[in-house]
Amino acid sequence: MIRFDVLVLLGGFLGYLVSVIASTAVVLLFFRSNARLLPGGKVTKLFTGEATSRSAAPAIALGAATLCEAYLLRHAVFGVMTLVQDFLVVNGNRMVSGVLPLGPLLKLMGISALLLVVLSILSVMSIWIASTFFNWMTRGIDELAEIASGNIPVAILFAFVLFSITAILNEGIEDVSRALIPYTRSGVVRLQ
Repeated sequence: MIRFDVLVLLGGFLGYLVSVIASTAVVLLFFRSNARLLPGGKVTKLFTGEATSRSAAPAIALGAATLCEAYLLRHAVFGVMTLVQDFLVVNGNRMVSGVLPLGPLLKLMGISALLLVVLSILSVMSIWIASTFFNWMTRGIDELAEIASGNIPVAILFAFVLFSITAILNEGIEDVSRALIPYTRSGVVRLQ
């Protein structure tokens, strides 16, 4: 006989809903922020038809920056999922009896929002700092100016450098995410 824990299923569906809403909102925010900052606002002109040349270089840089930030932000979704499941485990009996614990629910929402904001800022700032640092390290070439002028090979190199930095930075963002989760006794195995 297969037995499902309703609270675990509910937690999974709530987590899915949070990830859909958060990912759509935050990736759109990242896209708009990056379009203004990388490289020189030319990217938005490509999509509105105002550009004189139709080079893909700015779009490659924008896509790489947005993808890297979204990849790092997935740790915030993990944190929110953990908080929701912990909330359901701790408060599940009260919710089954029809009592919605408002205080813990507000706390859950506040900590989840804080986690999303902190990790979003860290993700965006990390990629912007990485791109600025890479541009500074290669003093002979201004990558962002080259990308804005349509240099596709430089845009591809820039994208791969961002991907490489993100692959390494991923572990640090994950550590910050896990450190920000206020685990309760119900959800963690404690060895002594």
